[in-house]
This record gives sequence, structure tokens and C-alpha cells, in this order.
Amino acid sequence: MVNEKCVTAHYENEDLFKMIENGLKNMAVDLNDVKIEDLSPVDEFHLGGADGTRFVIEELKKVKKGEFVDIGCGLGGPARHISKMLDRKIKGIDLTPSFVKYGNKLSDLVGAKDSVDLFQGSALDMPFASETFDAAYMVHVGMNIDKKVELFEEVKRLLKPESLFVIYDVMAVGTNLIDYPVPWASNESESAVENLENYCKYLEQVGFTVTKSQLLAEFAKNFIEQAIEKKKTQGVAPLGLHLLLGATAEIKMSNVFGQVLKGSLAPGLIVAQAP
Repeated sequence: MVNEKCVTAHYENEDLFKMIENGLKNMAVDLNDVKIEDLSPVDEFHLGGADGTRFVIEELKKVKKGEFVDIGCGLGGPARHISKMLDRKIKGIDLTPSFVKYGNKLSDLVGAKDSVDLFQGSALDMPFASETFDAAYMVHVGMNIDKKVELFEEVKRLLKPESLFVIYDVMAVGTNLIDYPVPWASNESESAVENLENYCKYLEQVGFTVTKSQLLAEFAKNFIEQAIEKKKTQGVAPLGLHLLLGATAEIKMSNVFGQVLKGSLAPGLIVAQAP
């Protein structure tokens, strides 16, 4: 069983905001004029980065009004991106205190504090009233939550009837064992990777109707090949996911990239409708 305290410890970093500030300075970004796009190399913590978030946006833009909830919001990169593109207010929740604290500071930095508000807490017991939101989404979160039926029950509680739930997660393909460490887990005990079919089964078990489910393997492979080539030609960027991953960043990224390229892992996109 995945322990939430271990998950928090995996991500927690009290120096993160200062590291991001230094990265922005090294990119010659004026700290008094930071744009949402400037932060995307570090706050879009998922395969495909901002391009991956666009798959979620394409589904959420069908929801014409109301407030969204971002489950496992991290630093709030997808929330700020989606809020800007769709003009929506978004509440986010994440286990990791430093992600929430610094994510709110980043929202303030880019002028998004009135539209994006992040809270610290568990996705299995969220501090929001029932039937509050017109849509929910999660981006690379389920890999750390083994109680997916309980998670999806909690998401259903928050949603108004017939609202959308969009998932963009790393998913298992086939039966190959995962090589650790990876960006979301240092070892198997911190990981809860599932396949696409099980995600759909769990959603339907709690009453959701799955309207779309697909693996985005080729998209991820193209993204990884471009990222590898960019690193070869330009080196390590001042601002990037390595700031979140710490001293083991290189092996974590190498492991997940290698397993996506060989077809053992792939990002999956699921769209489901609440009852």
C-alpha cells in the first residue's frame, strides 16, 4: 500500500522557490514580469509538459461554465495554463506542502492568484463541499494513489451531476516490471501504476461513464526523442524538471524515458462523465 507520508517526502523541497527564481534569472526573465509560459519547463510536471496539458484542455473546453478542481495539482502549472486558456477559476489540492505553498506564490508572481487557489491535503479526503465543481481533472497523479476506487468516489462526490472528469496519467502497458527510481517514486512501494483498462473499470465501478480512453504512446515517444536531442545540443536548461527531481534527476528521467520508448509505459487519456 502506498503511504502518503512517503509520497510527500519524495516530492518535498523547501528550497524549490529559490531554485525556480534562480532558474528564471539565468534565463534572463525579469522577476517583475514573469509569464505563465515562462514557468512551464518546471511546473508542467508530466510527460509532454505544456503540450500534454493541451489534451486535457481540449476536453475541458467542452465545459462552458463553472469552476474546476485540479486533483494532485503540484505547483499548479496545469491549473494556471488551463485557467488562462479557458477563463475558469480552479481550485487545486496536493499532498506536498512545499508544492502548495510555492505554487500559490507562483500564481501570485504571474498574476493568477484570483483564478487559481491551491490547498494542501489528500485527494482521498478533499476539503471541498459536495457537488461543487463543473469539472475535475488530474495530471500524472494516479501513479501515487493505489486506492483508485476510493479516489474516484471522492471525485464523484465533488462533481455536479453529469460533469466531466479528465485523467492524463502515466499508465502501464503490458506486464513488464518497472525500473526504479522514476519521477513519481523512488521504489515500488511508492508507485501505483495501473493500466488503462483498470482505470476504466474502477471509474465505471463507482458510477462514471467512460466516453473516451486512449494511450498516447506515439505522442510521448516523439516528445522524449525531442527532449533527448535538445539536451544533447543545448545541455541542461536553467529551469526544468531536474529542479523537482533532485540529485537523482538524471536516472529518474532516463528510466521513465527508456520505458516509454520501449513501450512499457505510456500516458493515457480518459474522459468520464459523472452520474
